[in-house]
Amino acid sequence: MKKKENIVRYTAEELAAMCERGEDRTDWTKVDAMTEEELEASIAAEPGRCA
Repeated sequence: MKKKENIVRYTAEELAAMCERGEDRTDWTKVDAMTEEELEASIAAEPGRCA
């Protein structure tokens, strides 16, 4: 069975437009409830992620 590809490419303009429309998968309520220390620990735990 062939593995399904999940890689999708977007231009910087497409990403900016998606953010403006609110099209992201970030749970901002959860982020807002976190302390600075929790946010920093979360970021450090996923070094390959971009902002």
